[in-house]
Amino acid sequence: MNTGPDSMEVKLPDSLTSKLGEFEKRLCLMETVGAVSGGLCGMLLTYALMFASDRFWDTPGWLRIPLSLVGGCVFALFALRWTRHWLLRRRNARDLAKLVQKRYRGMGDRLLGVVELADSTIASPNVSPALCRAAIRQVAEESKEYDFRAAVPVRAPRVYAVSLLILLAVALIPLAIFPRAGWNTLLRWVMPFSPVQRFTFVSIEELPDEQVVPHGEDFEVRFKLNKDTWRPARASCRLENQPRIRTRLIDGMGVFEVPGQTSPGVLVVRVGDVTKRMKIIPVLRPELLSMSAEIQPPSYLSRTNETIAIRAGRFEMLDGSHVSLVGVASRSLGQVGWDRVQVDPAQGPGPSAVAEDVDTLSPLAVEGNKFRSPSFSGSAPARCVFAWRDIFRIAGAKPYVLNIETRVDEPPFVECRGIGRAVAMLEDEVLAIEVRAEDDYGISELWVNWSDVGNKERGLPEIDGTSSLSEGGPDTRELMNTFSFSPIALRIPEESMVSLAAYASDYMPGRKPAMSAVYRIYVLSRAKHADLIKNRMEALQGLVEDLAREEEQLLQDNVELSEMPANKMDEMSSGAALKMREKRERLHARQLSNIADRAQELLREALRNTRISESTLGEWSEMINAMRGLSANEMSQASDSLGSAASDPAERSEQLDVAIELEKEILKSLRASERGMNKSIESMLAMNFVNRLMLCASNEGVIGSTLKELLPKIIGMHVEDMPADVAKETVALGLTQETTGREVEYIRDDLSGFYNRTRLAGYDEVRREMDESRVVERMAELADRIERNIVVESITETVTLKEELIAWAAKLRK
Repeated sequence: MNTGPDSMEVKLPDSLTSKLGEFEKRLCLMETVGAVSGGLCGMLLTYALMFASDRFWDTPGWLRIPLSLVGGCVFALFALRWTRHWLLRRRNARDLAKLVQKRYRGMGDRLLGVVELADSTIASPNVSPALCRAAIRQVAEESKEYDFRAAVPVRAPRVYAVSLLILLAVALIPLAIFPRAGWNTLLRWVMPFSPVQRFTFVSIEELPDEQVVPHGEDFEVRFKLNKDTWRPARASCRLENQPRIRTRLIDGMGVFEVPGQTSPGVLVVRVGDVTKRMKIIPVLRPELLSMSAEIQPPSYLSRTNETIAIRAGRFEMLDGSHVSLVGVASRSLGQVGWDRVQVDPAQGPGPSAVAEDVDTLSPLAVEGNKFRSPSFSGSAPARCVFAWRDIFRIAGAKPYVLNIETRVDEPPFVECRGIGRAVAMLEDEVLAIEVRAEDDYGISELWVNWSDVGNKERGLPEIDGTSSLSEGGPDTRELMNTFSFSPIALRIPEESMVSLAAYASDYMPGRKPAMSAVYRIYVLSRAKHADLIKNRMEALQGLVEDLAREEEQLLQDNVELSEMPANKMDEMSSGAALKMREKRERLHARQLSNIADRAQELLREALRNTRISESTLGEWSEMINAMRGLSANEMSQASDSLGSAASDPAERSEQLDVAIELEKEILKSLRASERGMNKSIESMLAMNFVNRLMLCASNEGVIGSTLKELLPKIIGMHVEDMPADVAKETVALGLTQETTGREVEYIRDDLSGFYNRTRLAGYDEVRREMDESRVVERMAELADRIERNIVVESITETVTLKEELIAWAAKLRK
């Protein structure tokens, strides 16, 4: 028996080893297929998920990174498992037998046993090698009936492979159809940390990241799709939590009509597989805060340029000026347009005279929130329209329309205040005249001019004078000064009629000075003034006389009523007649009060004349007070009594008697006032003769003194040889003498009438002396001698006439 080492060695037969080798090869193949398929399935699945996700939204980084990591990790797990089984810890015969055992349970157990017997590391030393070899041969013979390759597990690899094919189809078909989308997703999957932009089948053009819209107004969001990309038929958008808005695309263009917004928000636009976000910012429309005009006046005005604010869309400018319009908006502007058209003032521009779309208007230069128009001439009325958009391309609510009116440089307006169109004044009085001139475009000078009216015909010296009041300048819009018209200071004789007017000149070349209204000033002599006062007093006396007659008639009616029998008086129980008489009495009271007011005004006028005596003025004042008291007291009481009698039949008789007694006192007082006024008139009339005679005497003195001054120049000359100015003055003296003669004639005739009225002998005596002295005829002869240049005799005669007139005045004064 062999007891050597070879006799103890137990090996697996070649046939069995070959079958295990075939099993191992097939197992390696299946596990390799499974590992590759499984790893690729993980990668393809995550790639497909990312591809699908990118179609609906821009897969964010927080999701792209996990998808890429999961795909890589799955592939790594399969690869690690295969490496561990086939590279790091490759299976031995025992491991292979265990795998066969899972397929063939009985055969597998015997195969595992013989593999362990052949493994010297685990074989028992008490086991006979021969027996082991015999067992191994027996198992080897039995194994011939089994196909170990069928024991290789193929389900998992097959599942992985089928899944791989399916995923390949899912991934490769879109990749083949949409290669750009597939490669874009692959890049984003491979490089999840890189900023690779998502590919979309739809590409939106002209959709900004934000849009500024009018506050609270509906607006449109317009967009356009790239012509080289997919163009869906519909699109939608949504603003914050508001309802979704849908629209139809036409030729790749769409418009969303979005309701007005008052607060910022994000608008999400969805078109196909693309989603874009746009920030919506509502702002108020740009407003025109102010409009001003920078005006360059015409050169003849010599004025600096001025800037005026425009209100209510209208302003005026001087014809010939140049203007530039400046506007200020509520925020920075991006575009401003304007247009200007001349208009017919009679017809107006009409509703479509100018365009109102900023794109169709002429552009203007813009600087921030300001704009300025070119300078243009204001030679005719015009209508300007301005339209604007801000830097966000939001237009103003409506265009600004400006109507420009032109005005010509009118003459200055000149007026005089403190004077009526016709006034009378005394020689020693001063009339303060407020002279005012106004012109929007400058006043150069203000003055007054006066001249006589008909002095030559009435034998008075001719008058012509000018007084400069103020000088202005191009910027002087108003000149005002007071002109003191004093006949004495201006050497204007009594009884002169003066025409006065104010004048003002502006800067318009070739224009005549502007003139105020013409005012007539009558310089009265004191005698004439007293005569006017007397005439007005006579008019008041007539009113008092009429009132007295009416009061007397009222008294008579009341007396008749009081004497009426009681039974007959009762028939008038209504008291209508007494009520009417009450009204008449109150009317008389008002009339008397009005007469007193007019008398008071006449008294103030009389105070101006020193020729009216103080005693006469005092009598007037007492008379006025008496009339006021009579109106306020007795007449009022009589009216009350008549009213009581009308309303109370029981006391009618008593109240009527009271009224009658009062009316008697009223009538008595009215007659007294009438007599007092008559006395004053006679006194004034008498004094008027004195004043008139003294005035004529003064005229004779002036004529004589003037002739004395002219005597050296004209003595011995014929009228035809005298210098023109001297001849003119001589003729004026002759006319003055003629006028004085006529006045003396009037005095003589008035004396005759006054004597017949008063029967005062002194006035008749003076009249007879005037007739006996032939004063009227002598004055006419004197006027003739003056005109014929008989100077010496004329001087002597003026002295004689002056003395006679003064003497007659002295007699009347006594």
